[in-house]
Amino acid sequence: MGEKYKPFRRLRYFLGRVLTVEDFVTEQQYFLSKNRLHNRLLYGSGIVAGLSCDLDGEKLRIEPGVAIDCAGREIVVSDPVEVDLQQLLPGPYVRLSYLEREIEPAPVVGGPGSEQSEEMQFVEESFELSFSADNSFSEHRPANGRWEACGGDHGVTLAVLDPPANPRRVRRVESGNLLVRLFRCIVALFIQGRR
Repeated sequence: MGEKYKPFRRLRYFLGRVLTVEDFVTEQQYFLSKNRLHNRLLYGSGIVAGLSCDLDGEKLRIEPGVAIDCAGREIVVSDPVEVDLQQLLPGPYVRLSYLEREIEPAPVVGGPGSEQSEEMQFVEESFELSFSADNSFSEHRPANGRWEACGGDHGVTLAVLDPPANPRRVRRVESGNLLVRLFRCIVALFIQGRR
């Protein structure tokens, strides 16, 4: 079936089945994989909403919003973010990447590895900002009004600093709004169907 498309496997429950940590991880992975495949193939990658970038002196400000990366993962920025430009240079492209963090310790009770007194109990989906020398969409091609998602783990390019060495403005990189592009695609299909 190729590396891009794999058959899905989910747990089968029955009375008396013993469940392990691996079973619960498999259950979560099943739904995450289905959702990410759906995002990749139906919506593509890019900015879904918000995420505008502005310069304020030596600070880059990014507004709240949502993007989908090429792996189909949603990247949510819930609050405005300000970053010192010197922390992110070199590279003119502002990149937003998916990041997971384990948070909130909880006590471990018995079982294998019980010598450890606590484990993190949640995985928080977050993001990381960086600058890059290249546009993450440069090798992608538009297909049906959206960027085709390659399945890679390289983040979403939001904007480019202009000029790179001493930025005076930020230009949004056109990945387009995914919902607008989906709407355009539907309209185009409707028009083709009426001919």
